[in-house]
Amino acid sequence: MKAAFVTCCILIVIVTACRTYKKSTRLGLPGTWQEQAIVVDGRNNDWPSPYPFADTHTKFMYAVSNDMAALYVTMSTADPKTQLKILRTGMKLWIDTTGAHSQGIAIDYPLTRQKAQIPAEKINTTAKDKQERLRERARMALDSATQLSLYGFKNCNGVAEVMQENTCGIKVRIAINDSDNTMVWEASIPFKAIYGRQYLKRNDEGRPISICFAINSFELPEQIRNIEEKMRLASQNPNDPQMEGARAAARFAEVKDLFETTSTWKQFGLAYSGR
Repeated sequence: MKAAFVTCCILIVIVTACRTYKKSTRLGLPGTWQEQAIVVDGRNNDWPSPYPFADTHTKFMYAVSNDMAALYVTMSTADPKTQLKILRTGMKLWIDTTGAHSQGIAIDYPLTRQKAQIPAEKINTTAKDKQERLRERARMALDSATQLSLYGFKNCNGVAEVMQENTCGIKVRIAINDSDNTMVWEASIPFKAIYGRQYLKRNDEGRPISICFAINSFELPEQIRNIEEKMRLASQNPNDPQMEGARAAARFAEVKDLFETTSTWKQFGLAYSGR
């Protein structure tokens, strides 16, 4: 009798522990409930200020929220190099419904450009690479961001015009604010396009989901490769006071961010409101 009682207690503890673990895991992935649907227009007035998350290396901030019907994602950057990279070479928003880092669902906007190049004569001297010049190029590139590509979604894949409604109801916009030169990218993605159903259910609360901002880069021109080689040779020459190498390093530091691809992953849990 005593042995049966002990066994029963052990089973209760195990079951309770499993339930507690499941609950704490879901609560460990907090989501942000969106009280009012985001108006996707390339402005950040619908979002918290400042955005709650940041990638300090790539110099952008971002936020994610959801309501019963859609996932909302935004990113913002005031860095002119990051703006130019996104607008000229493209960016993908990856979505992984398992909460891992799988690249199965994506919005490609602005569209990826293979081997995108920036004129070497425009980036080889620091005088021509000041922020105002970069911002000017970014604004010029913004006019070309007219198409997006969808893949991995349910029944709505392929290239589409950004300003036209697609069959999934996915909306994406990008704009540069005139007052502070901040670029805002935002999207609303109906859950029907992700899960195949119109609304979330109660048991979706805390459901893991990951997003990734994958920013492409410019192709490294030969002239910049020569700078890297000059830096390497200068560091190996004991008779060189490294002035030439230092100058080359300074020039390269001004532009190296343009030639780096980056991927920023973040895992969230879906929020739910029972109202």
